[in-house]
Amino acid sequence: MICEKVNEQYATNFTLNQVRQHLKDELQVKIPQNRGEPFTKEIDNSIKESMEKFAQSSNPYVKVSDNINKLYDTNYTSKQIRQRWISKLNTDRKYNFTFSFNVILFNL
Repeated sequence: MICEKVNEQYATNFTLNQVRQHLKDELQVKIPQNRGEPFTKEIDNSIKESMEKFAQSSNPYVKVSDNINKLYDTNYTSKQIRQRWISKLNTDRKYNFTFSFNVILFNL
């Protein structure tokens, strides 16, 4: 078998991303995206606290992801943190429509 012929030293030197990239580029194999770890309420609260702390920095999502990954031994990317912040956690971006506005929308 091919697996038996692969030197164990070389097999362990490849990262998961390198293997995925090789399969994608060289072998043209489509690999589904890994959705990663789910966000817990505890992590969500830590993201909120960290965003308050790092909001004025040049790239707060990188700092928040570093902070969260150290605290919880996770592997969230800054992109995942940004998406979570924008879509679920940022209370400044949520709109509370009035009843009269909802009636107007409903009647369109």
